[in-house]
Amino acid sequence: MNKKMLLVLMAVGNALPSVFIKYLSSHFDPFTQSFYRFLAAGVFFLIIAFIFFRTELKETCADRRSIFFIILLTLVNLGSVVLWVTGIYLVPATLAELLSKLQVIIIVVFSYLLFRDEQEVIRSRSFFAASILCIAGVAGVILGKGAPVTGYSKGVVLVILGSFLSSIYALLAKKALNRTHPVVLSTLNVLLMSAGFLLLGLFWGDPGSITRAAPGITVFMLFSGVIGVGSGVGLYLLNIRSAGVVVTNMVLLVTPLFTAIFAFLSMGEKLTPWQMVWGAVLVTGCYILIKSQRVIVKDSFQKSKCP
Repeated sequence: MNKKMLLVLMAVGNALPSVFIKYLSSHFDPFTQSFYRFLAAGVFFLIIAFIFFRTELKETCADRRSIFFIILLTLVNLGSVVLWVTGIYLVPATLAELLSKLQVIIIVVFSYLLFRDEQEVIRSRSFFAASILCIAGVAGVILGKGAPVTGYSKGVVLVILGSFLSSIYALLAKKALNRTHPVVLSTLNVLLMSAGFLLLGLFWGDPGSITRAAPGITVFMLFSGVIGVGSGVGLYLLNIRSAGVVVTNMVLLVTPLFTAIFAFLSMGEKLTPWQMVWGAVLVTGCYILIKSQRVIVKDSFQKSKCP
């Protein structure tokens, strides 16, 4: 499968998890549905890894340094998903997807702090212009709701905090992929995530609620795990490895559009006109930010080759 097809599948697939989670929120608590969804995806990844990447899986499991880093990666991702899923219970799925695009600007800032070749990004005019658009877009999306909704403000804060941790996860994943195959990393990451959600569910959830749910809902939840987590983790890591973290996150800017379409078709969920306008401002700002980064990095590379 070529790089473009992987990016397209990821963009469409990443629009689905927030819709799935919102739909299942009336049947399961956040920790319970997350446990079963990640467990289903983990089993799916394990089968793929065992059949096609058995050697890589064994080598990674035998490498203590890799396992330690994967555990660290998982803890960050677990915190991100807990905040994000809990936030989706309180705000519309499309709004959550829009707010999650804040991770783009966070990724750029952390790239500047961690990588010397990224420091020219912050000094560029495009960075400041794009940052203003992003901040204005987020403020407009939050304030453009209109009628107040119980838990709305709390949900917004949770989604934004989840986006912050998600950006750290992306940067750590880029480093982890230097030592670990994407499918193997996805397998171990997702299985450890399911274990984490099981512990959370035992204390603050109700894992036994699956026995009281309709069979169709249970099947849908497991299916949504394979599709949603598969694209949110598996395809995401594959694209970071093949296309890079910058291009991957640029493509993800289109996911709010697909999320809005899926949420409208499945649940009749809508944004207000002002939220649509400010959401477009937010996505535009993130796009300019990443595009300017790519240009600056390319120019720096060309300059480094000059005698």
